[in-house]
Amino acid sequence: MLAIIGGTRIEIQVTQIDNGYSLPGVTGAPITGRGAEKRLARECQTYAGFAENDSAKVVANIAAAIRRKALHRVTGFDGLWLLVAVGVPEIGSVISTLVLSAHLSPAHLDATTGPDLVQSSYDRVFLLPVLGVERALFQSTKPSGPWHVEIEPDAAPSLSFDELMARAREAARSGDLDAWTDREVQKVLDEMHAPTSEGT
Repeated sequence: MLAIIGGTRIEIQVTQIDNGYSLPGVTGAPITGRGAEKRLARECQTYAGFAENDSAKVVANIAAAIRRKALHRVTGFDGLWLLVAVGVPEIGSVISTLVLSAHLSPAHLDATTGPDLVQSSYDRVFLLPVLGVERALFQSTKPSGPWHVEIEPDAAPSLSFDELMARAREAARSGDLDAWTDREVQKVLDEMHAPTSEGT
């Protein structure tokens, strides 16, 4: 993707992570990856799974995605940026790309991705959790700039996990779980498609 910013030609590359995909209800099930989630999504109308919640493994997967892209040399542009998309809102990708931004540490990202970024051609690298509790954007800028995170200050507060589960249990007791689930999904979709302050 080519972007012209202030007359500067910036090539923006995009990649996604693969945190793997594990089968629900199976102790010690092997993580079979995003390809398995995509196959399951094609075969089933509804599916479930466990997202990776080990922050060390998540950061290692982020580093692996950056490392794969950093191997390629790109010339002919004034600048080169990389966008790593996580929490991709696409059936077949949601679980295997999910990252909880609140559990990510810029210092941990520095330690894990630093050597690859120093040797890469990237001027800037962004990590964007598309689906997440908070609206966060992680960024690293050369030369050897440390990772830092920006969180949208006026983002609407979300329910905690415990609050969400309490509402789900109440809906189940009242026999209204399907309708409640539909309403919650619609809320998320409405938030995703709501116009921004810039009107986009």
